[in-house]
Amino acid sequence: DPQSNVGAGGISNMNTELKSKWLHFMDGVSLLQAIDIGNVEKSSPAAACLFLNLYHCLLQHAFLVIGPPTTLFKWLSFYRSFSYEAFGDIFSLAELEHCIIRKNMHKPNLSVIAQSFVPHSDYDFFVRKLDYRFVFAINCGSDSQPQKIPIYVPESLDKQLNITVRQSLQKLLKIADTSTVIMSQLIQIHLRDFETNLDGRSIVTIAGSLSTKQLMLVLLPFLRREARDALKAILERRTNITIKYTAIDYNCRHLLLEDTPTMS
Repeated sequence: DPQSNVGAGGISNMNTELKSKWLHFMDGVSLLQAIDIGNVEKSSPAAACLFLNLYHCLLQHAFLVIGPPTTLFKWLSFYRSFSYEAFGDIFSLAELEHCIIRKNMHKPNLSVIAQSFVPHSDYDFFVRKLDYRFVFAINCGSDSQPQKIPIYVPESLDKQLNITVRQSLQKLLKIADTSTVIMSQLIQIHLRDFETNLDGRSIVTIAGSLSTKQLMLVLLPFLRREARDALKAILERRTNITIKYTAIDYNCRHLLLEDTPTMS
């Protein structure tokens, strides 16, 4: 049961079937120490899938042990407090996100105080791919993000990431009126990641920064038809676009697995 916490009463309070599943899971986690990923090409879809799935596995593991964080104060310690020993090293949730999955991407635009909580560890293994879709694929369990996540697989990664962005934007972006777009601070703090397209090429000039129009054009293909048409109409009018950012919801809940739907 994803809504129950193991830490509340330990495995002694589990029924026989649940206890067996938990011990089987813990056996699997312990095997991570012995896995050699030296043959995994760090710029390959396999590397991205490995670490995205491991992030969500560790996240759910932590949720099951003590429950999800529900306030900013709890966030500040939660993602640095839970770690796996794997592949010959030890890394926390925060290190998985910032030092492994997002290693080659831009640092988040945070306050000085918040920046002090972002780790800067170095690992021999990390994802070398720059992909703004990781902004949405790294699901920390916040109510701001979709509750369901896929298990990422190399042969379907590109399609799965596109679907993840599309589902995320349903919650994170709204067209308020003929000139105003409301979107989550999740996009704002990772704004520089959208300066590089999926081919690895910059869409801004050397001296420039990402314009509001450029950001809208990046996100446009992932919107559902109604929102896409509304945003197209705003862009065609060539009026100034106002972006209003909404705060990230620090209340988290357990994630659920989903079957990957088709993208239309």
